[in-house]
Amino acid sequence: MTMTDELAEAGRHQIVLFEERFGRPPGPDDPLLFDPDQDEPAPLDPDKFLAEVERASARAGMPEVGAAVRELGYIVSEQNRHHFSVAELDAWDEAIDRHRKLAS
Repeated sequence: MTMTDELAEAGRHQIVLFEERFGRPPGPDDPLLFDPDQDEPAPLDPDKFLAEVERASARAGMPEVGAAVRELGYIVSEQNRHHFSVAELDAWDEAIDRHRKLAS
């Protein structure tokens, strides 16, 4: 599966979640990343999103990933590394190492 395939699948999943939450497909002005706690479609609060990334990465046994995402505002994977500058990759690797040491 390529990153494009993964993004497409994630988009399809968000549409299903939107339909389940609001009882209709998303319209052109609706946010794809929505706040499930709202009665009407509203963008997902960035702090809620980061908190969920941190919880998910902790559940996966990689709390350093969530901490690095909160610190830097982006996530690096093998599939998307080529989109980042050397400085961004260095910052990511350093954040992962630093947060891994803090967690142990």
